[in-house]
Amino acid sequence: QGCLVSDRTLWIVGERGLTRMPVGSAKVSAGVPEVHVEHVVVDGTETGFQQGFECLSGSRRMMLKFVVAAVEFPQQVYVRYRVDGYDTHWIDAGRDRVAHYTDLRPGDYTFRVAARQGNEAWAEAEPVRFVVLPRWWETRLFQFASLVGSLGLIALGVQLRTRRIRTANEILCREIQERARAESELRQRQEELARVSRAVSMG
Repeated sequence: QGCLVSDRTLWIVGERGLTRMPVGSAKVSAGVPEVHVEHVVVDGTETGFQQGFECLSGSRRMMLKFVVAAVEFPQQVYVRYRVDGYDTHWIDAGRDRVAHYTDLRPGDYTFRVAARQGNEAWAEAEPVRFVVLPRWWETRLFQFASLVGSLGLIALGVQLRTRRIRTANEILCREIQERARAESELRQRQEELARVSRAVSMG
């Protein structure tokens, strides 16, 4: 929140205490509140705030804290925010001056926060861009290697199964050939015995 005193000095209350801003240098109009992001906290640790800051995927909680300075009627200030790439619509901040996000997936995001006083037009702060970096098992290289490895295992399994089927077929073919040879030898012996029996009976 902010307060304008008689000497035209704007005092802003933030997480780090009071900040003094002359109205002339801040270029704050009476009807348009100023809003800007103050700092970012990831899993309880404050990060060095800058455009394009990075954090690792798997962070349980991210807080983006912002300050709204309204020179008149601060109780009539409305604030909304959103993260492009995650939110599908603006979120009403109410009286809070912090945006909470959990378990953001790897990717590029843009945080936007806007404020207005009464029915005035929305005044949007400079968008804050940040990147959620993937953990090593979420990288495209690892996923590609996993896919190649999985395909390799499938191919190996198919090859081993084909080899087992081929071996089983070869064994079956040998057994059939051996059985056919044995049956042929048995027929030959039977025919030979039959000839001998006819010869004996004729003699």
